[in-house]
Amino acid sequence: MTGQIALYSAVDDVLTHYEVDIGKAALTKRGSIKLPAKVQYAWPHPSRKHLYVSTSNGGPRVNSDYNHVTALAIGHDGSLNPLGEPKSLPKRAVHLCVDPAGQYTLNGHNFPASSITVHAIKTDGTIGSEIEQRSNLDYGIYPHQIMVFPSGRAALLVDRGNKAQAENPEQPGALRSFGFKDGMLSPDQ
Repeated sequence: MTGQIALYSAVDDVLTHYEVDIGKAALTKRGSIKLPAKVQYAWPHPSRKHLYVSTSNGGPRVNSDYNHVTALAIGHDGSLNPLGEPKSLPKRAVHLCVDPAGQYTLNGHNFPASSITVHAIKTDGTIGSEIEQRSNLDYGIYPHQIMVFPSGRAALLVDRGNKAQAENPEQPGALRSFGFKDGMLSPDQ
């Protein structure tokens, strides 16, 4: 996309592409794409040729039984087109990122149990297989954001926590770091 700026906006399961004209302070709608369910989060590939989007039919504290991560190709004009088949996620993702090398997507999940799912990204930008993570990792009470460090060798998880309520004590949040190699998270200090 040379000399143009694209803006993407989501409402429910529709992702809309707008062209931005900074000089005129104007947006021009260029097209929309329907996704498998409501958009939860989106993250561009480092090449800026692909966009990855997590979707779900659920919401906060709502059981979600239709969850995906989808790859979209970004055209030279900013247009979006499906790239491969969406991959199922076990539950609603509250955050998504792509590692700096563009080899993996990481999705953070909080309900009904905390987890991180990692999928390989194939050389053509499509989403590959899920990489099963170790079962002994502590993601905290509410993994709210996961990001891979610029080195690509570690990841940082923001665990939001929950305030005390009438019948429940405070559930403190934390910053949690993990090693990251070949799509696998490992305990870190």
